[in-house]
Amino acid sequence: MVTTQLAQPGSDITLTIDPVLQYDVEAALLDQVDRLKARGGTVIVMDTKSGRVLALANARRNAAKVPVITAGNLAAVEAHDPGSVAKAFSVAAAVDQGAVTPTSRFHVERTWIFDPGTQWERKIRDAEPHPLDMSVRQIVTLSSNIGTMRIAEKIGPKVLNEYHRSFGFGASTGTGLPSETNGTLKPWNQLQGSEKATVAYGYGLSVSSLQLVAAMNTLANGGTYI
Repeated sequence: MVTTQLAQPGSDITLTIDPVLQYDVEAALLDQVDRLKARGGTVIVMDTKSGRVLALANARRNAAKVPVITAGNLAAVEAHDPGSVAKAFSVAAAVDQGAVTPTSRFHVERTWIFDPGTQWERKIRDAEPHPLDMSVRQIVTLSSNIGTMRIAEKIGPKVLNEYHRSFGFGASTGTGLPSETNGTLKPWNQLQGSEKATVAYGYGLSVSSLQLVAAMNTLANGGTYI
């Protein structure tokens, strides 16, 4: 016995991806990975106001060491230290709290020792020479690790941790992509040793590229997370 059932309309799927932009992004990414001799790379293009992802591409080297576009959404499933990009969030938190302004000035050593004489002792350096007296604006533009730590001290680790969560760290972005990572963001009172200092400039937490671009988009969008 054969039963025939008429097809029923399904649900629509509307992508935010712009195919022309996606093509250009993939070509540019492969070229850059090859030029820099990098292991791989990720590009995400997000519309600031709507939060729509207009292009997303990941590249890795294959077995032949040739850069190729991957099928997996590595931007959503792989977490990494945000590094110096996170300085923007620490400074934004301090500005939002009224603890500093762009013209506030700090004494910024070129080398700083965390917890000297203890098991947590660690020497923290800035990558490039800089003035010892710096404004917040200079600390950001010259990407000073120690200067960012000084700014973050004005609000303390608890408040900074609350801002990190508000920027979307430690939680899914809500895209629904399979196996999306939450990254890692410890409660502020579980930070150990130099993590208490380095978290201000992007070490001691991990985020996906998608989380990172959504957080940076918050700054571009006047403080509204999408």
